[in-house]
Amino acid sequence: MILSDLKVWGDAEVERLAFERLDTINLAVSESRAYLAFPWTTLFKAMESNSSIELELAESLNQLKQKTKEYKNIATVCQHLGAFKYSRLFESVGVTHLFITDVNPRVINQKCRIEVHPFPHHDSFYAALNENRKNELSIFDQAKCVIDVVDRIHSDFGVDIFVPCGWTVDMPLSAIWSIIAKGFIPVLPTGQFFLPGNPKLWHAALYLVDSQQFKSEILYYSLFDIVKDKKKLDAKIQAIQQLNFAYGKELLVTDLLTFFVSPDDLRQRQQILTNSLRSLVDRGLPDKLVLIGFLSRLLIDYDTTYNETQHDGYLRESIISMLKKREFSEISQDIFNVVEPKGWFLR
Repeated sequence: MILSDLKVWGDAEVERLAFERLDTINLAVSESRAYLAFPWTTLFKAMESNSSIELELAESLNQLKQKTKEYKNIATVCQHLGAFKYSRLFESVGVTHLFITDVNPRVINQKCRIEVHPFPHHDSFYAALNENRKNELSIFDQAKCVIDVVDRIHSDFGVDIFVPCGWTVDMPLSAIWSIIAKGFIPVLPTGQFFLPGNPKLWHAALYLVDSQQFKSEILYYSLFDIVKDKKKLDAKIQAIQQLNFAYGKELLVTDLLTFFVSPDDLRQRQQILTNSLRSLVDRGLPDKLVLIGFLSRLLIDYDTTYNETQHDGYLRESIISMLKKREFSEISQDIFNVVEPKGWFLR
């Protein structure tokens, strides 16, 4: 069921696209689940600028609120960067699953009762890919070096396949969607990414650079190795194609469909792990014991454990803090040595 009472979308481009994609799909009827289609970005901008359209949108939202009361689970999409400032508003209209774009997982409100999910952001990439040159951007030296290395690779081999992003405001992480849509391989600094889908698939598609141990020549020969090794290059291209299929503009709403077809309540299912681990942390058990429980689950079911922990701010920050201390027992160290090569990057 899609709940909407819209007269204007305004700047809410992502919200509009999500609504249009879902509207063309014959969704299974659910007595407990619904999608709330609303131009949150336009409303929030109106609230911040005292625009006259705020009253009209607020009235539409009040009308929708009467309908959301009939459902236990309400999903919605929001592209506004300050979405978490309005968490109480989302909760007041019954939203239980918030799909958002371009948000650093560290800024997620840890007290927010809403289940948070990443969502694709297909905004226009304002800088042409061929114009990302170090002498045209006011950026850090390390970012300039990365651009220089990528330029050298392209010049030496006559190919255009890599594009730096996520290094500075001139090359934002949000550009990743435009980059993979064009079939390029994003070159990013290692860090925390709030991206939809299987983290293993993203790890296969991206090229990650350790910004703490950056060396231009090492990066050059690493990219060189990918270009010259057809299997490695094909593997990344195939991963990018899979991401484009699942999250490109033509489909876009893959994870929203999962929300509707899941037979169990997503929030309850995902909280089974997080609540049990939270209890270990809250009881004040030694870090070594908590990590044994956490890493053991990570070893048995990597994808589920990783995704659930990413969506729980309190648990994620606690685990990160413990991992940084490196106070491992022998068995915990053994598990960590197995898990680390899989791409665990919450540290």
